[in-house]
Amino acid sequence: MRPAIFFAAKRFGLVAEVFSLGFGKVLFSRKDKAGTSWQIRVLPFGGFIKLNARHLAALPPLQRIAIYAAGPAVNMVLGLVLVAVAGIELGTPALKSLQISFQFIPTIIVTLIAAVTNIFSGDLFLASPGRSAPLSLRAMLSGCTAS
Repeated sequence: MRPAIFFAAKRFGLVAEVFSLGFGKVLFSRKDKAGTSWQIRVLPFGGFIKLNARHLAALPPLQRIAIYAAGPAVNMVLGLVLVAVAGIELGTPALKSLQISFQFIPTIIVTLIAAVTNIFSGDLFLASPGRSAPLSLRAMLSGCTAS
């Protein structure tokens, strides 16, 4: 999706030279203060963003990957959301179950965070920041010490 790429590039300090909706001959063009030429073209089958290749090449690889991946990532998320909403609203049995599943998303996120950080409900911290490493009750019971 073109706006996602545009905003990702802008986030990393790049200015798009051209933001075009469609292909072919230019029907309408306007240049903003930042120097981006906003265009509407004859064939409305997509569009493109022209970034300064020299500035883009100067970015670290992870930032370039983030810019390139922004469009496909937004397309996938938007597609999933639209299919889920359509299925829930239209009553498709396979997607109707997502309505129930959405209720469990907060629980799943909390559980994932707990698993990654190894902090669970009921853990007891015996130290405060700046003094010594926190030691959880679970670590004390297993005979481990914090380093």
